Parts: sequence; C-alpha cells; structure tokens
Amino acid sequence: QQQQQQRRRRRRRRQQQQQQQRQQQQQQQQQQQQQRRRRQQQQQQRRRRQQQQQQQQQQQRRQRQQQQRQQQQQQMHLS
Repeated sequence: QQQQQQRRRRRRRRQQQQQQQRQQQQQQQQQQQQQRRRRQQQQQQRRRRQQQQQQQQQQQRRQRQQQQRQQQQQQMHLS
C-alpha cells in the first residue's frame, strides 16, 4: 500500500511539472507573438510617417511651382 501511494505521488508530481512546462511554453509563445505585433506596428508607423513626409514634400514642390508661375505672370504684365 505504501509503495502504491508513493507511486501515485510521483505520478502526480510528474504531471504537475509537465503542466507547468506547458504553461511556460505557452506564455513564451504569447510573448513572442506580442513582440512580433509590436514590431509590425512600428514598421507601419514608420511607413506612414514616410508617406506623410513625401506628401508634404510634394505639396511644397507644387507651391513653389505655383509661385514661379505667378512671378512669371507678373513679369509678363510688367513688360
């Protein structure tokens, strides 16, 4: 009887340990996923910023062009 009890205890312990290991693994996986997500988000933000910058540059170019045109027109009038 004593032996049987001991065996049971051992089994239980093993099972518990295994469970703990599994849980740890799961947690690790989750963390990794979260990290990946964060990275992706960061990348997206960077891209957005870049796009915005590009847009701004384009707008500036347009404005400059317009200004040049206006100047030309004024010169024509003056002459």
